[in-house]
Amino acid sequence: LGLGLLGFLVGLLLPLPIKRVQATILQEPVASGVVGLLVLLVAPIVLGLLSITIILIPLTVLAAIALALLVLFGWFVLGYEVGRRVALLFHTNWSPSILTGIGTLLLTLAVGLLGLIPCIGWLAGALAAFVGLGAIGMTLYLMRNRKPATRPPSQAVPPVIVNPVLPDGIAPDDQKE
Repeated sequence: LGLGLLGFLVGLLLPLPIKRVQATILQEPVASGVVGLLVLLVAPIVLGLLSITIILIPLTVLAAIALALLVLFGWFVLGYEVGRRVALLFHTNWSPSILTGIGTLLLTLAVGLLGLIPCIGWLAGALAAFVGLGAIGMTLYLMRNRKPATRPPSQAVPPVIVNPVLPDGIAPDDQKE
């Protein structure tokens, strides 16, 4: 219930980033999972190397907190997708915050129930975390390396020849005799 309420608040405050990351999940779910797995495999090594020196221990703590928050945000994005599919199932139109809250609640309950299966129950939560975190990483990478949209060159407008209106008795230059 707590994650559902927190998901509701995140959906209320950050609807556009949630939709961007969700689009990445829908376009590249396997790649998102692989990137998330790699991040979660490399992160402890990097954090361990950072904590070797005394002066970088605060940075290590901040990086670990940031990683945990990114995994949580990825969980909320997956919850948004679950909520969107539930809304489609019931033919309703909910706001992104309600989709995120209800979807996160349902996702957490489903993963919790699957977690009761001995030996393999943890896989559902791990896969969800991998996909969510990897989608965030891919979205940030794609946004950073995206080239600005260029407009096609506009077509030249042909010049319009305007016949000047002159007072009576005065002929334009090209018509003088």
